[in-house]
Amino acid sequence: MAQKTGMRLVGVVENMTGDVFGTGGGDRLAAELGIPLLGRVSLDPLLRECGDAGEPLMTAAPESTSAQELRQIADKISLFDRGTIVKPLTLISR
Repeated sequence: MAQKTGMRLVGVVENMTGDVFGTGGGDRLAAELGIPLLGRVSLDPLLRECGDAGEPLMTAAPESTSAQELRQIADKISLFDRGTIVKPLTLISR
């Protein structure tokens, strides 16, 4: 979908990894698209609970495994050249 809208893809994040949904889908997608796998975020009840409560995991439980995984992904993204905006996104208001 991002490619169809002209968005620049910088990488893949595999989410909800673990026993329930398995792992490896992110690797396959990254290889198919020719972009890096930025990381994996495990299926974590704490992440869901924080999201449901509207509380960022990064402040509620910064030392949790999921928070550490997200921080590593964010660190990788911050190293990318931001470049220029190729296509503006249209804002729609009511």
